[in-house]
Amino acid sequence: MGYAHARDRLWQLEVQRRFAKGELSAVFGEDTVTIDAQMRALGLYHAAEKALQSLSPQAQNSLKAYAAGINYYLAQSAQLPPEFVLLDVYPDPWQPLDTLAMAKLLAYNLSDGMWQDLTRFSSLRILDEQAQFELFYSHCQDAYQTLASPSAGTEQINLASLTNLHTALEQQRLRGGQYVGSNAWAVAAKHTQSGHAIVSGDPHLGLKAPSPWYAVSVKGDKIDAAGMSLTGIPVVIFGQNKQVAWTATNMMADTQDLQLERINPQNRSQYWYQGQWQEFSYRTEYIAVRAQFPEALRPASPARKITIRETLNGPVINDVFGISDTPMSLRWTALLDRDTSYDAFYQLNYARNWQDFRDALGLLTAPALNFLYGDIDGLIGYQAAGLLPRKTTPQGLYPVADDGVTESWQSFIPFTELPSTFNPDSGILVSANNRITNADYPYYISCDWAPDFRKDRITQLLEEKINQGVKLTAGDMQVIQTDEFSADALVLQTYLSQIEARSETQRQAIDLITSWDGQMSAHSNAATVFYVWAKHIRNGLFGDDFQLSYRLDSVAEQQWLSNLYRNTSYTQVATALTEQADLWCTKQCNEVVLDALDSAIAELRKQLGSDMSDWLWGDIHQTVYFHDPFSRVDLLKPLFEIRNSTGGGPNTIKVSVPNYVDSVGYERRFGVSHRQIMVVDGSYHQHLFSNSTSQTGNPLSFSYSAGSDEMNGDQYQPISNPSSTRKVQ
Repeated sequence: MGYAHARDRLWQLEVQRRFAKGELSAVFGEDTVTIDAQMRALGLYHAAEKALQSLSPQAQNSLKAYAAGINYYLAQSAQLPPEFVLLDVYPDPWQPLDTLAMAKLLAYNLSDGMWQDLTRFSSLRILDEQAQFELFYSHCQDAYQTLASPSAGTEQINLASLTNLHTALEQQRLRGGQYVGSNAWAVAAKHTQSGHAIVSGDPHLGLKAPSPWYAVSVKGDKIDAAGMSLTGIPVVIFGQNKQVAWTATNMMADTQDLQLERINPQNRSQYWYQGQWQEFSYRTEYIAVRAQFPEALRPASPARKITIRETLNGPVINDVFGISDTPMSLRWTALLDRDTSYDAFYQLNYARNWQDFRDALGLLTAPALNFLYGDIDGLIGYQAAGLLPRKTTPQGLYPVADDGVTESWQSFIPFTELPSTFNPDSGILVSANNRITNADYPYYISCDWAPDFRKDRITQLLEEKINQGVKLTAGDMQVIQTDEFSADALVLQTYLSQIEARSETQRQAIDLITSWDGQMSAHSNAATVFYVWAKHIRNGLFGDDFQLSYRLDSVAEQQWLSNLYRNTSYTQVATALTEQADLWCTKQCNEVVLDALDSAIAELRKQLGSDMSDWLWGDIHQTVYFHDPFSRVDLLKPLFEIRNSTGGGPNTIKVSVPNYVDSVGYERRFGVSHRQIMVVDGSYHQHLFSNSTSQTGNPLSFSYSAGSDEMNGDQYQPISNPSSTRKVQ
């Protein structure tokens, strides 16, 4: 596995390792210093060192073998990928700790709690209680009813610094909107044409060239597994062996809390912890910074010295960025001492039944995931997995003072009490980042669930076939995974279709929306008008209201403001225009909507011309597979970056929440990173997949963009195809 990853993805290994270590600036220069400083503060490698000692001997041996495979390739390879040559970089040998840091990086990319906490906390200065509820808590009302007000003032947050840091990290992590995530489902044998269980999954991550995933089949004395590995980690993360199949979605669990530390006024090197003053621990880090191009003509850049404080709650994350004068320490499950998460994924590859499967998942610390399962006997199951603080109230939805975080992290929910289902009567199980508990569940898990739109649409499509007496096939799963219908959009469409136009152009646009079927197809002009119109409605409805409430002087502060409302669902927008008009509409709601339509029409005319029939969603909506670092270099960008016209929208199964780029259009940089459909029949003959890019990370290869072309065309290939996977024996 190490040799295969190194042969095809060596530059990707290098970038990921440097990101986790906080060493990007030694290669990329000044632009990544902020990112490096944040990653140094998190200390993923310090956490990996502690986790290594907790792993089983077998898992530790696999890490050593993987490192040996990478290093063997380095020793024998005469030619490095072009990125190394262009940047004059040579990779260091790979170490077992590097792989554990990659596992931590996966948890980091799937954990957004501290940013949600800071966003909610900062919004308190401009939103009243009702507005807070409608924007953040309307989908988890029972949790909101028990939410205590924060015990610290919002003036402690510097919005400009917060937004600049978050923007830099988002550009590197390529996170999507708040609620975009993954889809997964399992169908029992009684509903399938083959008489075997089917497990389907399409995880959503930042889209990069190459894909973070690498298709592989691996066979040895005790292992026979196939599926998708993550570059840097030597196991099948999601896939199957001859007995069981598995995939997962992000649980959206609240596994990150921020503690506002109380400083001793007599001794500022001390903080309050469980009834007594404790000394901060300190470490000094030096960030090497490469001179800007042309390097030979620039003076050498001095290394940046940063000092990082740590508490018994975790690292202080805001010292080097000016987010707050009050130290904020991060309590996060991925930084705990005994982290056996790698062992969990390692042992999944050897699982033979439901009990083995659950035994493996009991070792998972971070990230917290919803696992879907199917086995050779045709049975299916669902298991929530990951270490979750044992909270009975949602303590930690804001940064907390007065030992609040410490008190809520005294123990963790027992694995046996996490949500779990095996062999349900319905014969189907669906997960799409939706809420996994009801009001009777005794512990708090999250208030950041995705709305139910994707989960409900998947369930609807499965049940329609089942209720018609149709036995499901892998082909049916392909249709579901690529579905672009938006039930959420139709809720807002009902309101928009009743608006009386002020001009002929507006009438044409409204007629398009009225007859639209809700499909966010790349070939639809109605989808284009709807998406752009809804964006401008949000700006007029929420943005103008916020601006009147609070003066935002800087561009960064205005960007932070838009983060509060840009992820509101179409249903929330429709509700704001109707039931909550008094709360949000500073003038007649119809006027807000028609002004927004004028703005949308002006934007689309500029981008696509005056003929509304030419306003196709795929012409203005592109999937972008970002390359580090050459997507930022105009001369090299066409060679290294991959782009495809695409469909999909917020809350469609084929999800997209694109960012608007002036003179370019809407860029989807987060979405489906791979798709798998696994018929669990004891072979891999009906195991289909598509990856977001091909196996190779070499842009000079003819197959470099082949995977993205296949995925964009909704095409699949068998995992047993030698040209599509690496076979490891």
